[in-house]
Amino acid sequence: CVKATEQKEVGEKKKEEEESIALSETEIKYFEEHADEWKLPRIKTLISGNKKVNGGKTETLYVYTSDDNKHCKVTIIEEDEDIKILRNRSCFKEVIDLEEGGEKKKNKKKGEKEEEEWESKALSETEIGYFKILAGEWNLPGIKTLIDGHKKVKGGKTEMHYVYTSDDDQHCTVTIMEDNKSVRISRNKSCVKKVKEWPEERESKKKEEEKEEEIEVEGDVEWEDWEETEEEKEEAEEKGKEEEEEKKEDEDETVIKKEEEEELKPLSKSEINYFEKHAGKWKIPAIKTFIDGYKKVAGGNTEKQYNYVSKDEQICEVTVVENNKGGLIKREHICVTKSPNWMKEDSKKDKKEKKKKKKAKDGITTPLTESEIKYFKEHGGEWKIPKMKTFISGNKTVNAEQTVTQYTYISYGKNCTVTVAEPKNSNLIKTDWSCVKNKTKTTREKKSKKEEGEKGKSKKKKKQKKEEEEEESKKKKKQKKKEEEEKKKKKEEGGKEEEEQKKEEKEKEKKKSEEDSIESLIGFI
Repeated sequence: CVKATEQKEVGEKKKEEEESIALSETEIKYFEEHADEWKLPRIKTLISGNKKVNGGKTETLYVYTSDDNKHCKVTIIEEDEDIKILRNRSCFKEVIDLEEGGEKKKNKKKGEKEEEEWESKALSETEIGYFKILAGEWNLPGIKTLIDGHKKVKGGKTEMHYVYTSDDDQHCTVTIMEDNKSVRISRNKSCVKKVKEWPEERESKKKEEEKEEEIEVEGDVEWEDWEETEEEKEEAEEKGKEEEEEKKEDEDETVIKKEEEEELKPLSKSEINYFEKHAGKWKIPAIKTFIDGYKKVAGGNTEKQYNYVSKDEQICEVTVVENNKGGLIKREHICVTKSPNWMKEDSKKDKKEKKKKKKAKDGITTPLTESEIKYFKEHGGEWKIPKMKTFISGNKTVNAEQTVTQYTYISYGKNCTVTVAEPKNSNLIKTDWSCVKNKTKTTREKKSKKEEGEKGKSKKKKKQKKEEEEEESKKKKKQKKKEEEEKKKKKEEGGKEEEEQKKEEKEKEKKKSEEDSIESLIGFI
């Protein structure tokens, strides 16, 4: 027992050492930068990368697709003791074995032994992204929602399973087998349409309904002569009509489903990207701007249509018809020179279509008939609305969901509107009403308002006259003030002149007196 436990511990340690570890971003960048130095094919998309550490050895594995669409694997072994580096690479083209219904080819050699059970693991984000990118190249239905993804590893083989719902609401499963020894890849896919009720469920439901309809009778019963009454006959006729309507509805549903299958559906992003990448190989004009794309599935074939504007300003339409098993049937393209107003014309068409759709949603409005108006006048009092004085107008709109009738009338001092909604799917009837005060006025009110208006006008005239008189008086006062100020200025200026004259006269007198005194002194001398 002790030896067994020791052996288990040693085995667990070895497994832990040999477990693979995901590579870091720096290691991936180092590989991308030095791939050209190692003379490897150029990297288009890196799929995965991991490494294993066992004792003094580290084994790293890189998986990628090259520019020439080859599947490449590179293994690098590093020995720490001997400081040796070994690099091995293998590139191969994909070998595809597509089969409908999920049936796989089983080619086992004689003498091969069954290996251990498969180890299931969840797929990484890189593997899921790789699947989404290459789904269009593999001619798989467009991916709507990815449900599940896992892989199984057994010896030198890895089996990957992808489960998703397609754009046309199919349940698809894709299995990919990779043989690391023979470097071979095989893909199988199977898609099934969604079924609301399986046949077993339908049979069980029918049996339960039959049991409920059976009548169990215990003992002897005396049956009397029985005749159908008028009510029972009417009920039987109604049931027959309902059954006929249900049959018609079922037939219509089957027709609609067939039409939906044959209807054009928009292309997925992966399909558009596939077209843009491979358009150069199809010998068609170069793409400038992609407009839209659609596909149609009918009779085991898928017809895809691509619309785009080329670099030489042409509108091109490419139609590709493919067999669902993977074979190409035909490829055609048509290009037309673009008119300057083609975008405007398309926008006008779109607007017209939108208006038609709105009209269909809103319904058709028609005026009420005389019988409908009479019915409203007779039964309007039962609806607990204001009493009607005079009926104005009425109309009704018939829609796919309900019929709405609208009545407008005049009540005592009010204008009222009543709306009645009758849904088709239920017997509930909704009635709403709203009233607004009447704006029409009597002759007395009009006369009184005229008199008030005339009085108001006379008052306004009086006010205007007073204001004009006040303005004139103000103007006169301003003029008087100006005249008085001018007079004062003139007086002040005149007084200044007199003073200057007096000063000059005094100075003259002084000069004369001085001259006289000088003459008298001279004469004395």
